[in-house]
Amino acid sequence: MTAISGAPVLVTVDVPPTQPGTLTLAKTANSSVVAPGGLITYTLQVGAQGGPLSGVVLLDTLPANTTFVSASGAYTRSGPSNNLISWPVGNLAAGQTVIRALTVRVLPTVSNGATISNMNYSASATGVAPIGRPPVNVTLQAAPPKGIWLPLIVR
Repeated sequence: MTAISGAPVLVTVDVPPTQPGTLTLAKTANSSVVAPGGLITYTLQVGAQGGPLSGVVLLDTLPANTTFVSASGAYTRSGPSNNLISWPVGNLAAGQTVIRALTVRVLPTVSNGATISNMNYSASATGVAPIGRPPVNVTLQAAPPKGIWLPLIVR
């Protein structure tokens, strides 16, 4: 290629687009057993493997028979009864993981032995199919009644 004197030379290089990574999603509860009226804290972990991801969003719907207490990071609440929690995570580099927490209170009227099942949670990213995972279950178990201990007096 010969450049004309004084004219800039433009070179175009075709760079193949970077393949997006794979979304990962994990969720745990702080306990597998809680008393009616007790707190459950769910930990959600979303990550990128094998490449970067953009536009990552983490969603979680409050389980039935619970009320919202708190959530970590920047989030919004929407949906019926404000029961959908959405975290706009943004961009993740390959190998990067972000952790968010959601705390709910079990309604005190829920029966002992019932199961609180958090099954509606997912992660999505630009150009990648959304993913979800199996439900995270917590069993309700009332605390044993507190007894009164009296000294035994023998005559």
